Amino acid sequence: MRYQLRTVAKMVVLCAIVLTSTNLLAQTESTSDSETPRDQQREFTIQSKYLIIPIQDGTSYDDMKSQLRLLVDGKIVHHHRINLAESAQTTDWYAYLTIESYKGGRARLEVDHVHQEGFALVKQSDTIPGENNFFKEPWRPQLRFSQKVGWNNDPNGLVYLDGTYHFFFQHNPVGLVWGNMTWGHATSTDLLHWEQQSDKIRRRSMARWDAFSGSAVIDKLNTDGFGKDALVLVFS
Repeated sequence: MRYQLRTVAKMVVLCAIVLTSTNLLAQTESTSDSETPRDQQREFTIQSKYLIIPIQDGTSYDDMKSQLRLLVDGKIVHHHRINLAESAQTTDWYAYLTIESYKGGRARLEVDHVHQEGFALVKQSDTIPGENNFFKEPWRPQLRFSQKVGWNNDPNGLVYLDGTYHFFFQHNPVGLVWGNMTWGHATSTDLLHWEQQSDKIRRRSMARWDAFSGSAVIDKLNTDGFGKDALVLVFS
């Protein structure tokens, strides 16, 4: 009888160990699932001016490990390589994509290899986080043009048409390093006060790959067939 009691006691202890180990394993798997980067997507109807994207700064192009694709009515309209922030706590700044021309359209957002918490922060908005402080920053150039957010490089088309100066430039709208070659656009009537417009040539949608350096011309003789005085952008 004493032998049977000892056996039962050992079985109880063994069961307790197994149950405890199982619970710990379940907790570990649950935590791991929420923290592991995964491919994410969601669908929505476009109702606002911008798609806001939380960005975590990197030091090189290779730090942008995720591909972001925005499709409207089944067609890709934005495609960028990004470093999406893991959470609000790791967000360094917010990028934005202008989407107001697609209002009412059905959109699908796809981002691969990202954390669920960070993906949930991507949202529509009619304002850009921090925009009330744009051009008031201590190190912001005031005499010359600078973009609201992101990285810029060489000018790619300086033309004057119907009282307006047009300035196009190499732009990474979702990062602070080289990459995602897009043509930014700004306009002015006096060459001192500039207003940034929406990006004019977007990579992998309007361009087959990236929109690198080029120029802009006013086609006064309609040699391209777009109409007299058409503003034509040429890029490599």
